[in-house]
Amino acid sequence: MTDKRQHPRIRLNGATVHVTDGCFCTTAQIENVSPDGLCLCNLPEQLYRNAEHLTIFSNGNPAMPTLHIKPCWQAVGWNGKSIGAIILNTPETWRFFVGRAAGRSARKETA
Repeated sequence: MTDKRQHPRIRLNGATVHVTDGCFCTTAQIENVSPDGLCLCNLPEQLYRNAEHLTIFSNGNPAMPTLHIKPCWQAVGWNGKSIGAIILNTPETWRFFVGRAAGRSARKETA
């Protein structure tokens, strides 16, 4: 299978966000990010049954902006659901967040 992603993914360890589809709200972990997308994991199956878009936000990380995302795929595993999504609004603060995450990731690899 060929990877069709436009940008490399940056893994995040332990970044937690709140996710809502407008009715249901839950907490999830961000597995990885790119300038235009992200992967969320540890979601309950009730979330995103037919939602056209989801909203994610963080109370504990002021660098993390509120994002509106469009799910592209989902997979269900033993630890819940994972979804991959494109970001519908890409504020400058998101690009800064991704840049900082990439810098931290590069420093870990060289250490």
